[in-house]
Amino acid sequence: MDDALATAVAVLADRDATADIIREATASLRRALDQLVVADRAPPKVMVSLSGNDNATGILRGPVVATASATDDGSEPVTVEYRVNGAESWQVYTEPLRFERAGEYVLEVRGTDGAGNVSEVEEVTFSRPALGAGRVVHGAV
Repeated sequence: MDDALATAVAVLADRDATADIIREATASLRRALDQLVVADRAPPKVMVSLSGNDNATGILRGPVVATASATDDGSEPVTVEYRVNGAESWQVYTEPLRFERAGEYVLEVRGTDGAGNVSEVEEVTFSRPALGAGRVVHGAV
């Protein structure tokens, strides 16, 4: 009978130890889940606006200024890039772009958030009519 009692005590002790291990693991898992950061999979959204001397026909005369911005629900910051007329490489946008030369323009803008998500390309097409010799200044295209 002593062997049976010792076996029963050992089984009960193992069961209590197993229950303690399960409780500790559950508590640890709950703490980890509380600290879990949900992965950012949503791309940022970019916006482009144009300004210039607009007449009643909607033609932009004089220098045209393009301003870009981006918003993101997750990872910050957002890097905004642009290219003009299908240029091979993208440039980092740091200030409004000023278009002083006459011509047809296709401005493309995109944003990349801190998680590496890239936005849809926002494309704006506009004309800058010839009104005399144009010139390029710093930050101008």
